[in-house]
Amino acid sequence: MSDAKKNTPDDEQLRLKYGAALEKAEGGDPAAQLEVGRLLFEGVGVKRNRGEAAAWFEKGFRAYRKLAETGDADALFALAECYDDGTGVFRDDEKATGLYRAAADAGHTGAAYRLGTRLALGLGAPRDPAASFSWYKTGAERGDADSCRALALALSRGEGCEPDPAAAFRWHKKAADGGSALSCLDLARALLTGGGIDRDIPGAVSYFTQAYDLGVVSAAADLGLFYYSAKGKDADDEKASLWLARAVDAGETAAYLASADLLRNGRGVARDVRRANYLVHEAALDGNAEAQFELGRLYYEGIDIPADRERGIRWWKESAYNGFPPARRRLVELGFTEADWTDPDELYDDDNQFSLDED
Repeated sequence: MSDAKKNTPDDEQLRLKYGAALEKAEGGDPAAQLEVGRLLFEGVGVKRNRGEAAAWFEKGFRAYRKLAETGDADALFALAECYDDGTGVFRDDEKATGLYRAAADAGHTGAAYRLGTRLALGLGAPRDPAASFSWYKTGAERGDADSCRALALALSRGEGCEPDPAAAFRWHKKAADGGSALSCLDLARALLTGGGIDRDIPGAVSYFTQAYDLGVVSAAADLGLFYYSAKGKDADDEKASLWLARAVDAGETAAYLASADLLRNGRGVARDVRRANYLVHEAALDGNAEAQFELGRLYYEGIDIPADRERGIRWWKESAYNGFPPARRRLVELGFTEADWTDPDELYDDDNQFSLDED
């Protein structure tokens, strides 16, 4: 069998993408000229050639600059992006902000959001929360979902305006209806806690699900933790297990401990102590102080693993160092003092009993 690299359908699709962009670029389309530059610069669908990429960047930039001189809103916005990320020209925050302002004044919806963000951060212009809020409102009234969410966040935090949770909720809903996945998550959390609005559990679950379907994997952790910790009719171990497993598969370490608890006790899922131990161990290695305390407890008390009090204490010291009060109390009960966890021993990770590999 030949060792030569085989072409894949994805490779062919990328070549076709480059070919289509090149055809448009040669026809004078400035957006395509910048796209060809990016593809050449990154070597996507074509052999990398940064010199040729620079030439296409310059063509696209000059074309947009010429169009911008006519007051074309789209060209002004595209030119602002060039200065914003250094495409075809050196980065220049001041010029980028000025061009976003010109594009927003000319009616470009996305430019209002970009300008609001830059004024909120003080990029290319003095920081001005009130002006930022005003531009977010302009973009939101033009129907831009990003502006709607930014406006909602400003209203909830009182940035450039008086706090108004009810108005924030309305704009989050508009952003969610406009396809903002993050606003779906914001809405779900607001409805779950009832912060400034009426608590609505079914509505929260619906928006968490919508956020997850739109690609926000942390929504799975939120939803799983809700079912895991809920009381009464809202408690559901099977749903908790399902959503927490999805979060774990996506690497959301916030879900690891709760998922481990369900697995260890067979709640809503088949009992699997090995995987439970693995999740606690992974969360502890990731720096989760509660998981470090739990791993110390497993070692110290010999819960589902061989007892090893020395290791247990070392993990408790690490947890205490990271500020977890139960770990500090447990160490004090054992006769340790604060000096014992202000500089904990270096931890090691050489225990293969937490591996999920088959023996």
